[in-house]
Amino acid sequence: MRDRPLVSIGIPTWNYGEYLGECIESVLAQTYENIEVIICDNASTDSTPEVVRRYEDPRIRYYRNEANIGLYPNWNLCLRYAKGKYFKILQSDDKLSPNFIEECLDIFMSDSNVIMVVTSYVNINSNGIVYDPRRSYSHEVLYFSGSEKIASFEKFSHVQPTFNIYVRDLALDVGGYQPENAYSADFIFWCKMIPKGDVAYIDKPLAYQRIHDRQDRRKFDGSRFLEDWLCGIDFLVKYYGRSYVSCELKRKLASKWGEHFLWHGLKHLAYGNTAVLEKVVLTLKEHQVIRYALVRFIADSPIYLTRYLYNKLRHKFGYKI
Repeated sequence: MRDRPLVSIGIPTWNYGEYLGECIESVLAQTYENIEVIICDNASTDSTPEVVRRYEDPRIRYYRNEANIGLYPNWNLCLRYAKGKYFKILQSDDKLSPNFIEECLDIFMSDSNVIMVVTSYVNINSNGIVYDPRRSYSHEVLYFSGSEKIASFEKFSHVQPTFNIYVRDLALDVGGYQPENAYSADFIFWCKMIPKGDVAYIDKPLAYQRIHDRQDRRKFDGSRFLEDWLCGIDFLVKYYGRSYVSCELKRKLASKWGEHFLWHGLKHLAYGNTAVLEKVVLTLKEHQVIRYALVRFIADSPIYLTRYLYNKLRHKFGYKI
């Protein structure tokens, strides 16, 4: 390895020892080798230290916090310890395809205006088995600049850190991930990053998102996500003007997110929890987009209901349908 790695992979972790080895191995197996792996252990009480000690690769640097400092401060530690020009966060229960870094670097090297590369992904279960392939993939590379990057939220998932890699110095310039945005600091971070340059999207699944039982979806408060996401759009309007994010585009995105979280609130009713739905409705009213979200929700409700029933059957029969 050269003295200075070109790419840094930060793996923040807390009590995910059962998945951490698979995550680390997916990074060490990258076809591009001039990398470093920064593991920030947020005071895990499970097998995490033992798992890390299995690997003697000199590209790995392991840091262990004396106490749990919180999710996003631990992400920022990874960012601060990094030395590479390019950086990505990889959550410790997820993993990468072997050519993730190589294909992303090809884009950075060919276009100096690109400050972030995003890829598609597939879901895996707790055993690492791929399920629910979302669609066919064109394997094309799409480029977004200006307000196109915001509009592309309609089609692509840019926010989750497992699916993107970016220029590290720019991330430090915008302050990294803000802990006060407890539910969606990754999205607020994205909103601050994207005005800095162009974004490239590889329409090819190069990352794996793990869905497992330890992710208790019933505790997920969609209203907080919705509030932070709408505030992220307001941030872009405030600092970059309506020419960057038009009223029409804001309504379009708000209605898309609004219908998603309205459905999420309805699912909470199955657990006897009315508070989430009430907060989602209140948030949409405060941002004056409730009407647009309801119209879209009603139009798409058959799709959501079908998907909900399918997922129930899929989980019941072990992803075999």
